[in-house]
Amino acid sequence: MKIKIIVLLLILLIITSCSSSSNIVKEKDLSKLSLKEAVTEYSRYDEKIINFFQGKVRVESIYLTPKLIKRIQKELDDKILKDKNIQFTLDNFNSSLFLVAFYTPNDKSNDLSKVKSVWNVSLKSDGKIYDSIEKIALTRRSSVFQFFFKNNQEFSRFYIIRFPKVSSKKIELIFSSMHMMLKNIWEF
Repeated sequence: MKIKIIVLLLILLIITSCSSSSNIVKEKDLSKLSLKEAVTEYSRYDEKIINFFQGKVRVESIYLTPKLIKRIQKELDDKILKDKNIQFTLDNFNSSLFLVAFYTPNDKSNDLSKVKSVWNVSLKSDGKIYDSIEKIALTRRSSVFQFFFKNNQEFSRFYIIRFPKVSSKKIELIFSSMHMMLKNIWEF
């Protein structure tokens, strides 16, 4: 009897680690929200269990729309915006931009900015899949990341990922490797 329960629990664990969870939330009127609430509105989170002993892969992404970028520039302290990559991003309205916190238990496989990364990052919009134009690794500035990310990202690496400009009612930011896929989904 105990063996059957253990086998069922293992099957459940495998199924839940392979299924794709998405965080779909409708966009609100940002003018009625504080900046922190507005950033949270554009944030999505997903995690998958690699296996029971190795831990989880986690991704939290913020879709930097022109509306959100203008709010950030208007309200955020200049000290937080000193990172040249963040400033470049906030001045770039001709792309679909994402600020990403990415964590894997194996530090070697957590480098999205490498050309031959274990992870492929793509954007799905209107049935089309776009490859990233640019992936920039950010220097760790705790005040920036404490403000932007709601989940504990102490061991994450941070990136700005740029795609061609898309506009549709639903977009999916997809992180895929040979063994798993994580998705952050926005619906407007």
